[in-house]
Amino acid sequence: MAQSNDMTGDSFLMGHFPNPQIAPPATLSDEKLLQDVLGLAAPPDPAFDSFLLDAFSKGTAQQDASLLPPPTLSDEMLNYLPATGTYAAQPDASASSSPAVSAAVHAAVPAKEEPVIPAEPSKKATKAKQSKKKRASSWGSRTADGRRRRKEPKRADYATTEEYLADWSRWRRIRDSNNRSVKRSREKARERSQQIEAQNNGLQQQIDQLADELKEAKQLAFKAFMSRESLLPSEVDRIASFADSA
Repeated sequence: MAQSNDMTGDSFLMGHFPNPQIAPPATLSDEKLLQDVLGLAAPPDPAFDSFLLDAFSKGTAQQDASLLPPPTLSDEMLNYLPATGTYAAQPDASASSSPAVSAAVHAAVPAKEEPVIPAEPSKKATKAKQSKKKRASSWGSRTADGRRRRKEPKRADYATTEEYLADWSRWRRIRDSNNRSVKRSREKARERSQQIEAQNNGLQQQIDQLADELKEAKQLAFKAFMSRESLLPSEVDRIASFADSA
């Protein structure tokens, strides 16, 4: 009676790996086990086997042989080609540790750059920078027209009296100009407010006048309706003039 599986092939796949040169040919159980482990639904494809051979030979040849993990069952099974019944050639460990490969690896790693320590500024430059910073911080808020308002300069912020007097004179001119600009802006705003108020008053008078005319027209219409009498010509003209104005 024929056996359902080949015990020799099963033991061979489970860890008894003889010399690849004298490996037995692939059996039905070998291919079935490869399908179960690798998840292959169809029979092994020679093109896929060659793809695995190229991928693993190129990938492992660039690694150091001392860093590779020991071979496992999955590694041996992936190196096994069921279409030909042979094993894939293992990469040469000496090639990865050759001087040419080591030089290429070191060339690919960028050199570490040394930090650049800036030179210390001189005391004169530091003092000038601090003086400029103090003068810049003396600027205050802005005026009503958007200009900057500067605080009054202090003598302690300047090295010489000439610099202080020149900056103080400039500050005085700017302050006076800003004050005049603010005064003109306030006068224009006040005039504009008065004009708007006058227009509003005129519109309110027109509204009140129209309201009085409407009230009078309603009274005349009610009078004509209650008396059933014809209106006077002056009253008819009055109503018509109100209708035209409305």
